[in-house]
Amino acid sequence: MRYGQIILFIVKMPQMKRLRIIVGSAFLLFFVFLMIYDGDNEYLQEKTADKIWFEFTETVNDIVRKGDHISYAPSPVNTETNKWKRYRDRLAYQIEVLNIKNAPMMKNSYLLETKFEDFEGKYNVYFTLYEKNTGKIVDAREITSEPIKAKSTIPAILAVVFAIITLRPILSLLVAVWVGSIINNANSPIVGLQQMIANYIPAGLIGKDFSNLKIIISFMLIQASLALLVYSACAKNLKDINSKFLKILPIPFMAVHPYIFASIGSWWFNLFTTKPKQMFRSSFISQSLSLALPALFFSPYILYIFGMLSHQLYALNLNISPIDLFARTLPFRFFSFSIIAVIIGYSIFNKNIGEISTDVVSSDTSSDKFKPMMKINRWLPYFAIFAAIAVLSIGSFFFDDINTSLLVSAAICFTTVSSILLKTYLLSFKEIGKVSWLSLRSTINYTVLLVLSFALIKVLYDLGTVYYIISLFKVKIGSTIFPLTAFIMSVLTTLIMGNSFVTFTLLTPLLLPIAGQLGGITELTMTIAGILEGGLAGEMISPFSPSSIITSSIYKISTARHIITQLPYVSMCLACAGILGFLMCATDIPIWISYCAILAFGLIVMIKRPTYKIMS
Repeated sequence: MRYGQIILFIVKMPQMKRLRIIVGSAFLLFFVFLMIYDGDNEYLQEKTADKIWFEFTETVNDIVRKGDHISYAPSPVNTETNKWKRYRDRLAYQIEVLNIKNAPMMKNSYLLETKFEDFEGKYNVYFTLYEKNTGKIVDAREITSEPIKAKSTIPAILAVVFAIITLRPILSLLVAVWVGSIINNANSPIVGLQQMIANYIPAGLIGKDFSNLKIIISFMLIQASLALLVYSACAKNLKDINSKFLKILPIPFMAVHPYIFASIGSWWFNLFTTKPKQMFRSSFISQSLSLALPALFFSPYILYIFGMLSHQLYALNLNISPIDLFARTLPFRFFSFSIIAVIIGYSIFNKNIGEISTDVVSSDTSSDKFKPMMKINRWLPYFAIFAAIAVLSIGSFFFDDINTSLLVSAAICFTTVSSILLKTYLLSFKEIGKVSWLSLRSTINYTVLLVLSFALIKVLYDLGTVYYIISLFKVKIGSTIFPLTAFIMSVLTTLIMGNSFVTFTLLTPLLLPIAGQLGGITELTMTIAGILEGGLAGEMISPFSPSSIITSSIYKISTARHIITQLPYVSMCLACAGILGFLMCATDIPIWISYCAILAFGLIVMIKRPTYKIMS
């Protein structure tokens, strides 16, 4: 078939299929670029050594404790081992950091010896830990690590491309996790499958300190709470409230956590969806606000993130409180503002956006038996929303882990809904149990997606994918353009890792020291804003991000279709934030001009907004 015939064949395709092929091809070209373009090899060697070191420290934490001291005795330097010099230097640095952290107390002294071997492209490091006084071997182990290379991005690229082309995200994630496990286990499909079943999928279900399990259980509890609200006809009674203020009242308060908004907020906006074809645009608005609003409001979630950032800046001798740091980054939230500008434009040029669907719930609430309880029934969604939000806000002061607060708030939300329904005799214990069970059954696919998404994050973390992405941009650049570079790096990292919070925890410790050396406090806060905003953008275009999965579950649509239909909007916002935001700021143009340009662009593009044939 000639090229002209191929192009004609693609042009004549239904619009959705054509877009899927174009997007999938773009990701494949991006992968080819990653395979051809080599990153900073010295940087990757350092990070491979760090990966080996952290794997070693995880296994000897029960031996080397607070107050202990380690002396390092690497293998002698000769012509054969000279290529391992960078690894020895990096391990020596990590040991020095550990000794400083364990000081000033002195309990036990150890001597650590290392030997290095290169076997079939993998790096073997032999650790031998001695008691320094007696010479007795305390621990000896061999750690094999795959060097960080371009192929570390293969699992993520496969997951994105397969999900978009096949519209089967579960199968795509399974393949991606298996391929990543194969790469990380000497390219053995059998061992890779064994490790996927025994290691990565359980890690995706449980996570470190049960973090993943808390998110998954919270998701199930909120889904069950929403199912009870729908089944008891609470949702349909909202149309009896004439005050528009009451309809939008929960929106700012749901911004305390992205997953709260993605669940309850998406359900709330789903009530305003009038036609099936609008649910994709409504899902775009829901996920956009679930990410943008928590970033713009000073909430427990954003306090948790900025507390982490403030601690990292303190290590750079910069004592900035989380509140002050949050206020300093607000003027540079260009992507969040672009998203809001597009939503405003969409609301202006779509007259049906504010109408409530009359067929959201099929329950009949017009009978006499519902009339005595109508007032309580009508307000039940507000009780549920504020119960979840209040408990999350209060719980964040008692729990160091934001996921624990999320779990407690979801449990209180479910308990509140169930208690009111029982007290008002709207539902019995048996009916509540049945509705909750049906809700869990209907969301099992999305629960599996969350588990596989977290499993893929674990795979990519073991492969050091984020370090390879950083190595592509590790060049000498000016301080003014570094925030834009950080924004692009954060978008790519979150797209590949699938979780903006993972990007924040991995990217900020690596980029903030560079930003601190390049410029002053303004460049540093712009870099932080670039990382945060890039993380939000990357999560919106990743088909296996938690907020995409949770939002899709509310609208009962495929995560891949959800991503494809909102991709044009997100692309426009990316261009606005990158060009009209971070790039214009680098040229010393006043920031108010950037915001005016973003607002104008967001309104103009919505006059001729993209349309889709959803069923094609």
